[in-house]
Amino acid sequence: LKSAIAFNFITQKFHKIRIQTTDKEGNTFAKAFTIKINDPTKSFTYAFNGGATKYTEATSNDGSIDNTNFITVTVEGLTFKGNNGDVLTDDVDYSHKVTKLVNTSPPGTSAVFEERQVSTVPAGLSMVVTKLTDTTAKITFDGTADSHARNVSKDDGVNNITIAFKSSAFVDAPDLSSVGSKTKNDIAIEYLFDALEFSYHSVISDSYYAE
Repeated sequence: LKSAIAFNFITQKFHKIRIQTTDKEGNTFAKAFTIKINDPTKSFTYAFNGGATKYTEATSNDGSIDNTNFITVTVEGLTFKGNNGDVLTDDVDYSHKVTKLVNTSPPGTSAVFEERQVSTVPAGLSMVVTKLTDTTAKITFDGTADSHARNVSKDDGVNNITIAFKSSAFVDAPDLSSVGSKTKNDIAIEYLFDALEFSYHSVISDSYYAE
């Protein structure tokens, strides 16, 4: 048997068909069958282009990110919605936030902790996810990081930026609850070393020696 259309697990999980055959004597035999449509395996893989392992600060050293190297997300069993080049919607199609306990009490009072959604993207930067093809998208960062120092005493680099894709990013909004690879939590950004600064000053002394 060969179907005339592509079956879609999301819209219809079963199809009923009836097959009839006729022999040379004109006798017929018919039987009904049920075809079960399997849910295709869904998965996400993440890979940098150009052999990079992390995002790095642009040569301008102003907190902006060099997006020449970026992560490509490749999906299996899923189709990104929209047209190639479309930007997915933050907090709708994906999230970069994690749940943390945050002290919400005023200074000098007993600590009161509440669960809050906290962004893992450094302040001043915005995560951007752009559809490349039906099965690929790229992750880049816009803006300039508020804190981007990297020197012998301080390093504002991070290695725990998280992205979690949501059903709305895909055609037919499939159930992703059991797909662990929809989340990646080790995206890293490394800032450039701060340029060393030297200062010079002269010391004038009015002391003298006398014999």
